Amino acid sequence: MEAFPREYAEHELPLVLVSGLGESEGKVPAAVHPHLENGTRFQAHSPECIGGRPQSLLQQLMQLDGSTFPWNASSLPGPTGTLRYRVRAIGRSYTFPPRKAAPLPQSPSTEGVPPSNPSPSRTELHSPLSPLSPGSPIYPDGIFTPLWLAKHQYQVPSLFLAFFDFASDSPGADEQLKNDITATRAAISRSGFKSRFAAVLLSDKSILNAPQLEERLTSIRRLTNLDSKTGLFFMPPMSSQGEIATFVHSVMTTLQPLCVDYYRDLTKHARRKKPKAGSTVSSNSIAAGGAQSLSAIGWSLRYEVKQGVFAEIRQEMDVAERHYASAIDELFAADGSFETTAIISPRWNESRLLCDSLALRVIRCQLWSAQSTGAAQSWRNYKVRVGDLIARRGQGLQTYGWSAWESRWAEIMAQLVQRAKLQSLEISTGKASDETLEALYQIYAPPEKAFATTERLPPFYSLHHAGYWLRLAVRTARMQWRMALAIPDEDLIASDQLPASAVASRDAKYDLYLVEDPHKGSERAKRAANLSEQSDSHLSVMWSLTQKSNEQYLERSQARMSDALELELAHDLIDAQQYEEAYHMLHSMWEESTWRNEDWHELFANLLQALHHCARHIGDREMIVATAYELVSTTAAVTSDVPVDLHTCLDGQQPDNTAAAEPLNLEMHDGQRLCPVSLSFAFANKETHVGEALECQLTVQSHANPACSPIPLSSLALQIGPSKRIVIKHSADHIESSQTFVTLDALAEAGNDTTEIGTSLSLESGQERTYSFQLSFREAATHQVRQASITIDTSAFSIKHIFSEPLVTADHLYVKADNGALERALAPYADVTSVKVLPKPPKVKMHVLRTAREYYTDETIRIGLELRNEEIEAVGGSISAAFPGESEESLPLQWLDEKSDGTTGDNFQDPRETQVVHNIDQIPVAGTFKVVLFAKAPAYALSTEVLIELQYTLASEKQTTLKKTLTAIVNIVLPFEVKFSFGPLLHQDPWPSYFNPGAEGEDDQATGISQSWRLSSQISSLASSDLILHEVQPVIDTVFGESRADVVDVKPIDVLTFGPGQSEPFTFEIGTQKQSLDDRRPTSLESTLAVTWSRKDDEDNKVTTYVPVPRLTLPVSEPRVLCTIVDAQPEHEYDATLQYHIENPSTHFLTFAVTMEATEYFAFSGPKYRTLSLAPLSRYRVAYRISLQEHEDDQSARKPKDDNGRWIWPAFQVIDSYYQKTLRVHPGGSGVRFDEKQNISVFVKQS
Repeated sequence: MEAFPREYAEHELPLVLVSGLGESEGKVPAAVHPHLENGTRFQAHSPECIGGRPQSLLQQLMQLDGSTFPWNASSLPGPTGTLRYRVRAIGRSYTFPPRKAAPLPQSPSTEGVPPSNPSPSRTELHSPLSPLSPGSPIYPDGIFTPLWLAKHQYQVPSLFLAFFDFASDSPGADEQLKNDITATRAAISRSGFKSRFAAVLLSDKSILNAPQLEERLTSIRRLTNLDSKTGLFFMPPMSSQGEIATFVHSVMTTLQPLCVDYYRDLTKHARRKKPKAGSTVSSNSIAAGGAQSLSAIGWSLRYEVKQGVFAEIRQEMDVAERHYASAIDELFAADGSFETTAIISPRWNESRLLCDSLALRVIRCQLWSAQSTGAAQSWRNYKVRVGDLIARRGQGLQTYGWSAWESRWAEIMAQLVQRAKLQSLEISTGKASDETLEALYQIYAPPEKAFATTERLPPFYSLHHAGYWLRLAVRTARMQWRMALAIPDEDLIASDQLPASAVASRDAKYDLYLVEDPHKGSERAKRAANLSEQSDSHLSVMWSLTQKSNEQYLERSQARMSDALELELAHDLIDAQQYEEAYHMLHSMWEESTWRNEDWHELFANLLQALHHCARHIGDREMIVATAYELVSTTAAVTSDVPVDLHTCLDGQQPDNTAAAEPLNLEMHDGQRLCPVSLSFAFANKETHVGEALECQLTVQSHANPACSPIPLSSLALQIGPSKRIVIKHSADHIESSQTFVTLDALAEAGNDTTEIGTSLSLESGQERTYSFQLSFREAATHQVRQASITIDTSAFSIKHIFSEPLVTADHLYVKADNGALERALAPYADVTSVKVLPKPPKVKMHVLRTAREYYTDETIRIGLELRNEEIEAVGGSISAAFPGESEESLPLQWLDEKSDGTTGDNFQDPRETQVVHNIDQIPVAGTFKVVLFAKAPAYALSTEVLIELQYTLASEKQTTLKKTLTAIVNIVLPFEVKFSFGPLLHQDPWPSYFNPGAEGEDDQATGISQSWRLSSQISSLASSDLILHEVQPVIDTVFGESRADVVDVKPIDVLTFGPGQSEPFTFEIGTQKQSLDDRRPTSLESTLAVTWSRKDDEDNKVTTYVPVPRLTLPVSEPRVLCTIVDAQPEHEYDATLQYHIENPSTHFLTFAVTMEATEYFAFSGPKYRTLSLAPLSRYRVAYRISLQEHEDDQSARKPKDDNGRWIWPAFQVIDSYYQKTLRVHPGGSGVRFDEKQNISVFVKQS
């Protein structure tokens, strides 16, 4: 847009002149009115407002200036929103441009007296910029001038906003203030323009602090005839920027309708004048013998443009677009300016300039409304329309001027897209995980709703980002440059050196619209490009456009398009023989080119040939070799001036000095440079041992250009691990060219872990060859192929190309088939470039001689081992045992060898604290050594592993330690499961009495009540084999509650064989007694059941397992009822005596109701019901004589019989009379028990 007048390209905004706050910098009008001296000037005598507040006011007003804002509706809203303005600060004086042109001078008549009745056409005055005014630059038939736009953009305001100081202590200054306001309004009125006026009074006090200010304001308002709401504003003191900003926005919001109405009035005026514009005749019309006047369609076009400009100022862009489009149609009409004006006339180019600016404004209006597809269509349609016009009426489309216009039109579109800042083309700041790549890097705007349903919309109708349009500008600028270079010599003479006829003839050949003359254009095209400074040469312009386009492409990650643009520009520089500039541009592309790794060989070969060409011209021998090396590595066709033989690429290049004559040394890395060959390496196996031979295969494949001669590689090198290096050197050995598999002889040691061998390394283009050889390793570790390299040595240079590890992985191996032929097969494992070298394998065997499937708690575990020496010589070392990992489970361990007596003793060691090691002096060849590992099993179940490690050395290699490991699984389980039951028993000793205290004992003698308790246990075997029970005995561990407890009369048991799953009951009696009779606290016991057992096959090795008994709580103060049975003597008539013992261990008198229910199964003698009162600490016995009765009903299921008696279920009940609580009856001795329903059953013998 720089080629257009500034007024034609700028966006229109309402002009606001600010007076009294100083003058703004950089706001000078772009064009000066030609008759400004005839304008209306005024001068206000009030001093300018100075200080911090006026400066803040001016700053806030300038923030409302929208000249630099993006051209879109969100930045510059329309009249329904907050308008932006073009704000200009002018000081206290100003000159309005003349609204009417000065009258023409009157020539005297023949009598020397002016005519008394001049014609109206001679006295009617028009605008100084009208085609009707002789002094106008477009007089008499011009259509439009940018001066008219400059008048409304910079000179004639919609609002004149004046600021004055209004001091509270200077009422005498009010008169001057009134005069200045009146004079300013009068000057605006005299100018003929209807600009609005408003005054702002800056006071140093508020009306609340100085009430007299209100009267002065009223006086000023009345005398100046200003509207109280929109003409005069009062600003009290404000300290903060926020308050000042709020005040400014309030004032401008109030005045915004006045500014809009001002331009609406101008629009109405233009609309009224349009129908009659064609009948207006100039004073120098054809009838008066003057020049051709403007046609009616030209007048209609003028007012269409004016209406569009006024609508654009109001930010009504849809209305402005209609007027601009209508004006363009009138220019292209059959009777329009383009069809009726001669192309040699200056008016032709003026019409083209106006039409281009109107088309620019149409596109800007469409972008304003986010009509992206419409804007792209308008751009293309206008280009086609203008091209058709130039082809018909101009010099054609193959001209220097048309190419310049195309480049300028594409650049204008790019600038419009950039200034519009469309949301659909802005680069998103989101993350790739949240949005698509297209949304992150927006390439083109999606079509608007009007085109959303259109099928197969052409891609050029989608609005692309600015880089696309700049790329079009570069293309057409290149055509312009080439056409400028092709201008013939006869047209390169300056116009002032040719006759007028020759100039006219030459101008008819060239389209000079907005371009220089042919001789100047040719001179600019031949001028060298200066890429570091601004220059007007064609190449500099193309470079500038390319850089701007690249910025847009790179912002959207379109690196390939950016590289293509730079490559085209580099070719242009080469064509212009600017090799240095082209070299620097191509060198940076060559270093970071993505075409290399993406296999775009055609493009990359183009880059390489151009860089090679530049390097040969500037004498860069290293770059010549590097580019020739990569060119040989491509499959693309090369030009004849680029050698396809690498060895002759430096022919004709003479070094500058002796140092430069030395051979070049170049080092390249795969991934950064192309290589004519590729390498792949594989180990035949993924594991081997120290000293063993391992087959390796190295495959070399040539990717050289088919036109290239065979490339003899000087050497191939492999780096395996940190130190091992394999070098295969080229030799003259004869190998058939078709041979694809070569087996190499043994590699020769060259020192420093380097091995070498020689063979032919010459390969034809596309040929593949595999070299097979064997390696052995001395160290046990994982060895990886770190890198591979090839070397090409000539007399002039040496190239070393290095391949990194990921690029040398093979996916196939050559293997021998059953018939002996070589076949290519897939690699058996993934990572074929690494091998795990294991230590030399140990040959001492370890066998477990004795172990059990499971062990039991508390026993001593025994694991027998036998070591057998299968080495070729005697060995010695040690054997150790440990628990793997960081397991918290650890058992005490002890080693014993076969020479010991087998007694473990107390020499067990904890492997967590010390290493459990047993030394082995020597095991002869084919000899054995037996050793036993003992471990103490814990008292709980456990499953763990024991890691047994043998470390030994050969007698001849003491420095090399060999290892052998063995893992033994140890499962420890519980041998028994014990269930316990606990209840009271009758203690036969008499109870103490308060009425018979008895003899006094020792101080430590227990005086409490003696009680007996039954502890019953059911022991079940959990073992998988037979066990032998030797002894079962309860152990009292702890007694709580100041009591004494003892196990009563534990009888030894017979040795019992305990099979898997077998259960046996065991019952024990425990006696307790409180230390003091007054101690009423309960007693608790902690005890264990000691079970002594052994395995059936090892009875001498007895083990005692302590089974914990749940804690036993003994109540000592609660009453209880115990049942016993006494067999009758033979001479008695009854069968037994049933005794119920009611105990009251409390310190209270208790009353009980005793009831014995009758039954038909036995008869009893005793109280059926009675009441008992028991004194504290007393026991009472209730006895019943029982005589069994025979009954016919079958009750054997419920009341079984045996040979000596019968079980009966007496229904005896004891109820606490006070608490109404039934006391439970417990078995108190032998012959009494609970049945499955927890009822008391008694066994009665029969005589």
